[in-house]
Amino acid sequence: MTPSSDSYPAKPWRVLAIAIAMRLVLLPLTPELSDDIYRYLWDGQVQLAGINPYRYAPAAIELSEIRTVYRGLINNPDVQTIYPPLAQLAFLAIALAGGAIFQAKLLWLGLDLGTAWLLGRVASITGRSRRLTQLLYLWSPLLVVEVAWSGHLEPLGLFALVLVILLAR
Repeated sequence: MTPSSDSYPAKPWRVLAIAIAMRLVLLPLTPELSDDIYRYLWDGQVQLAGINPYRYAPAAIELSEIRTVYRGLINNPDVQTIYPPLAQLAFLAIALAGGAIFQAKLLWLGLDLGTAWLLGRVASITGRSRRLTQLLYLWSPLLVVEVAWSGHLEPLGLFALVLVILLAR
């Protein structure tokens, strides 16, 4: 017997509460498994200075006037940014909000939770279990660690992808 969305035992508020708690525990921690977030912050600061982030690598002499506490933590400082325009807009938004790791993580977490909501809508429309779909997404340990701890930008792409799927229905 296949469970319907109404017969799945987990209460929606419990799924969401546990998902948020898992993320909040990691939110204040400094990323240790990845240093990508420092490039995101850097690209945002470069844009804030009115410079195209695709033009120069962080180590370029042309960017020597831009001072940040994390400049030495940027990976591949001799390579120009690899991140696409939508990501660059998000990096600029983070810079405008203060340009800190915490602010970047908050943006990613907002998009992460928004993606879960959108996935629930897609599941409902396609006859799948909304609750189970959201549980599988929200309780994914890899997702929680990569977004809430490492501050990775994947929720930006996931949100856009799921939104397009929803709108295409």
